[in-house]
Amino acid sequence: MNNFVKATLRPALNGGRLVAALRVPLYANSIYLVLNSGVAAVLGFSFWVAVARLYSAHDVGVASGLISAVSLLAFLASFGLDQGLIRFLPAAGTKASRLLNSVFWVSGLCALAAAAVFLAGLRLWSPALLIAQQHPAYVVTFLGAVPALTLLHMMSAAFIGYRRASLAFVLGTGASVLRILLALALVSWFGVFGVFAAWSLALAAVVGLGVVVLLPRACPGYRPSITIEGTTLRAMGSYSFLNYLTLLFWGAPVFVLPLIVLNRIGAEANAYFFVALSMAGLVWAIPAGVSTSLLVEGSHDPRRLRQDLIRSVGIICAFLVLAVLLVWVLGRQLLLVFGRGYSDEGFWVLRIVSLCAFPMAVNYLYIAVRRVEKRMVEPVMLTVGIALATITLAYFLLPGSGIRAPGLALLAAHAGAAVWALPELLRRLRKSGTVSR
Repeated sequence: MNNFVKATLRPALNGGRLVAALRVPLYANSIYLVLNSGVAAVLGFSFWVAVARLYSAHDVGVASGLISAVSLLAFLASFGLDQGLIRFLPAAGTKASRLLNSVFWVSGLCALAAAAVFLAGLRLWSPALLIAQQHPAYVVTFLGAVPALTLLHMMSAAFIGYRRASLAFVLGTGASVLRILLALALVSWFGVFGVFAAWSLALAAVVGLGVVVLLPRACPGYRPSITIEGTTLRAMGSYSFLNYLTLLFWGAPVFVLPLIVLNRIGAEANAYFFVALSMAGLVWAIPAGVSTSLLVEGSHDPRRLRQDLIRSVGIICAFLVLAVLLVWVLGRQLLLVFGRGYSDEGFWVLRIVSLCAFPMAVNYLYIAVRRVEKRMVEPVMLTVGIALATITLAYFLLPGSGIRAPGLALLAAHAGAAVWALPELLRRLRKSGTVSR
């Protein structure tokens, strides 16, 4: 066992081999994906700090609602096609351009339809956002923002699938920086629409940059065209939809837990819980990024899945232990940025949910292996179990156990799922197997 641990950690920890390790696509892509999440979080925080200082609280509240709606609609309209691209694009060969254009058109049209339906029914499901109907410019911006965000997700997935996560990093960072600059520029002319327009125009700009400049670099010969190839889409349809369900149930606790805390013990407690949960997301980005990189490498060469899984374990161990230790030691000081109450009330929540990263890593890697094998029923079952266990435990533990309860529920649910998934990962680590492309 000691020899196995040393073998997995050596590539990530040996300083003399660091430069050589970065030439390994698994390591390089993992680092860019983690960096993308971290930089996006920091710049996203900066955007909202700038907006809060420039615009009224009412405008910020409405704009954040519009942005949340766009984000939700973009996810719902994707149907998992972004994950399908990561898995199928490496083997697409000369059909890559047609596959890309087909996915872009289908996902973009679905997003446009979702945005139109949402706008038409605003009075029914979100009267507070009726401002989006009050001016043609608002309508056009909303109708454009949902497809733009959907296409950004698809394009980022394409770069990741091509082992060019650095280009996804460029897109994400560019969008975040541009949002801040546009928010500063539009403050003199617009109210709430200035915040939403800054966020939406940045999306449109980076999508244009991606299509014209970056995508041809990742996929030589790519040209945008009106193409919808039914045969190709059907081949990845069931795989993409099961991925869609997996992501939906995986993310459900993060969306639902703040609502449970809000309704069971109040808005102030939810503020402390939400900030701690959001900060823990930076730690969770490590296994998330590495597992995505494992999926990419397994899609390029399934015969190396065992070797890439060993490397993934190594890089996760190296960075995750350090990240969790930093949270446990410095978490109180980090939360002080938000205020004394956040530090006092949210510190132990942050510690607990940061520990979730360890069982999460097992579950992320298990799901990545199954994605490479194109066996998606088990990941759906796993994530359904995690979602149901987390939400049920949190509901019944509150309000008696305070805001630590949902964190403990999340930790228990992922730990239970990891116990179920770990034997399969250990089997994969001990012996090689053949996986079809």
